[in-house]
Amino acid sequence: MTSDALASSTSAETPLEETKSSQDLKSILRDLMGKKQRIEEEISMLTEVLESTPAGVSGPLVDREGFPRADCDLWMVRTNRKSRICLTNDQKAIMKEIDQYLKLLHEAQRREGLVQEHSAATATVGEKAKPEMSAREKLAADCKRLPGLLKVESVTAQSPASIAGLQVGDEVVSFQGVVKSQKGNTLATVAETVKDHVGKRMQIVVRREGQMLVLDLTPNHWHGPGLLGCKIVQI
Repeated sequence: MTSDALASSTSAETPLEETKSSQDLKSILRDLMGKKQRIEEEISMLTEVLESTPAGVSGPLVDREGFPRADCDLWMVRTNRKSRICLTNDQKAIMKEIDQYLKLLHEAQRREGLVQEHSAATATVGEKAKPEMSAREKLAADCKRLPGLLKVESVTAQSPASIAGLQVGDEVVSFQGVVKSQKGNTLATVAETVKDHVGKRMQIVVRREGQMLVLDLTPNHWHGPGLLGCKIVQI
């Protein structure tokens, strides 16, 4: 088989990414977010260096008479500008890749949810051998009667909340074990829980269109404000 034929055969197959689990896709997204953050830090550093020179980021490299300006290191300016342009292109490419994997993640979460529903329906009809509930299914079932704790008002794309699968309108009933209580400040408790779990996976249970979903949320530093990238209000 020629290399062209092999490439054609490979492209005709289902991409491996489309068969990955949501957990695998989240891991890939975390790596991509880390790369994106490092690229943005390099761009910021180069911008600071360029802005410290008279030529700046995009100023002319010749004087009014058309001669190379003598008030800065032109080789350094050209080199840093070129590097900054390359990094900016890399940033755009990785943001596009993140968007693609976010779509795959949402599809995987929907796919896995459908599989769970199908299994539950089969068990109900069969009435013979009901499979044991998984830990996540049991958690979702235990939280079904809990009152709403938080309401998700906004989710920023490519944020930890977006990667976890949180959506606007979700009603959080359990946030890493924190549930609605008449005592204490719920938002303060949630904020402390987030700070204690930076870089660590948390489990939150949300009610979405009557369904209970268990999501894995990992607070982390990213290119946006906060550790989650979403706005939540107490119910």
